[in-house]
Amino acid sequence: MKNRNNLAQNKSILISCVYILMLPIYILALNMLQYLILIFFDLDYNSGFSLILSLGISIFIFGWFIKKGFSYFSGEDTIHRIISIIFGLSAYICLLLQIGIIFLGYYYVQYSDTIFSQEKVLLLEDMFNGQQPIDLLFIIRILFNNIFPLFFKYPDKEGIMVGIQFFMGKFIDIFILAFIVEKLKRK
Repeated sequence: MKNRNNLAQNKSILISCVYILMLPIYILALNMLQYLILIFFDLDYNSGFSLILSLGISIFIFGWFIKKGFSYFSGEDTIHRIISIIFGLSAYICLLLQIGIIFLGYYYVQYSDTIFSQEKVLLLEDMFNGQQPIDLLFIIRILFNNIFPLFFKYPDKEGIMVGIQFFMGKFIDIFILAFIVEKLKRK
């Protein structure tokens, strides 16, 4: 009987690790899905509707993914808790990254003057037009320096979308992290 319990625990740990490794694949799949939605509805990032639709899809799918992932963490031992914490935090970071990429596209099209410096805008234009190779490190720096702080501090930039991004960050902090903490509590 004890051997079956160990086998079941090992199986759930393996499934948990697979879920953690699948997070980047989900980010790529979500980006492709959002791109297809933009093509299907003949929208671009200028439209607030496409932004709200992309945000809703991201939050819904990541919520489902987190709920499904935590359904495999049924054990009360230390290894399950450690894997639960790693899974929860990596899912939280991936959700912020996904939403940050959505806002980066929107700000690039709409508010590039107020969010980014002029030299960053010109470099992004050169990358997106194919005149320079795409530098992922540069884009990640823009995400961490210009986009992510708008999730956590009250915005000093102008525009309603900056306020929406701030409250979106608070929503993610309150509800998603609360869901993660609730799943980690002992019953």
